[in-house]
Amino acid sequence: PLTEKDRAAARAAAALPLPPGAAAMLAEPKAVVKVKVPAGLDNPRPFLPSSNPPTLHKWELGRRLFYDKKWLTDSAGESCASCHDSHTGFADNARDHYGLNTPTLVNCVYNGRQFWDGRAGALEEVIQRTMDDEIAPTKGAPFRHVWSGVVGRLRARYEYKHLFLSVFGTPPTQDALGKALATYLRTLLAGDSVHDRALTAQAADHAPGLKAAHYEKALESDDLKALKIDDKADAARKIYRGYRLFNDLEEHKTGCILCHGGREFTDGRFHNLGVGFKKFDPGEEPGRFASLPVGEKEGRLIGAYKTPTLRGLSRTAPYFHDGSAATLEEAVQFHTDGGQRNEYLDPELQKRDLPAPEREALILFLRALDGKDVGLPPPE
Repeated sequence: PLTEKDRAAARAAAALPLPPGAAAMLAEPKAVVKVKVPAGLDNPRPFLPSSNPPTLHKWELGRRLFYDKKWLTDSAGESCASCHDSHTGFADNARDHYGLNTPTLVNCVYNGRQFWDGRAGALEEVIQRTMDDEIAPTKGAPFRHVWSGVVGRLRARYEYKHLFLSVFGTPPTQDALGKALATYLRTLLAGDSVHDRALTAQAADHAPGLKAAHYEKALESDDLKALKIDDKADAARKIYRGYRLFNDLEEHKTGCILCHGGREFTDGRFHNLGVGFKKFDPGEEPGRFASLPVGEKEGRLIGAYKTPTLRGLSRTAPYFHDGSAATLEEAVQFHTDGGQRNEYLDPELQKRDLPAPEREALILFLRALDGKDVGLPPPE
């Protein structure tokens, strides 16, 4: 809730000299940002919370916050984009980042839960979640995806104090910060992949199912270059074979579709694959189990982590929550080997006998899900 002092500051904001950024935002009330939803993605509107409808000013502020290196940490020099780089699928390609692999933010508007363990629900919670998050952690405490003191640092900066007043009618707060960042993050959309365009070709032909010919129509010269294949017909045949393997339509079953269905190629659930699984003491159970409140914990969620989207795989290596698979080939091998055995292993993960040609076709199909990059450049 706002104090009387905050209300007075908001009422006085119009009379104060605004910095150029805030003045420009207020001078163009009819300006809009048009976000085109790429082919293959669901309509994101049902995923937008009614408590945070998108506006131009919130989006502009969120984008500025995302790339600004002067407010996130005490020492400065680090921003959200430092770990979620737009050039690498909004991940950072680091094999071990504070013990975890940085997940992509691409298409995060569709996420039901945030982080590998799902400890946050809404995107608005990614920086801070409670009032205690403003307090600096004790020295030597393990890394958490929470930055202390951000509200104080933002309020100390003249331009941000006035930008928040103009956008939200309040000085910087945890709530306003989360809303601005979430508004920007929800526009990081990537689709229009070879597979998406093949589905469009199928629909145009009124065909009952996908064929290799649809992939051949979808492939462009840039796609062949990215896939490192010169012959379009050969590439189409292999991708189509991979599509059938992925969806368990071949004699050799892969089981991929069991957890990676839908347009985002994820079930949004949590599974124990045995990735990095180690013995633990009672009370130190890893994975989704640890972030759940008492009464919702289940044994199957010990060591279980969120199923990631399969879009943009070529940009977002390494793979798995701990970054232990350096390449897509290693990740596929781990799955077909049946994961790492442990008493909580997901029963759907089985050892699969997949010959080399089928493995190659499956990996080619996964790369055909990449799609075009997010078309939102960073601010100057």
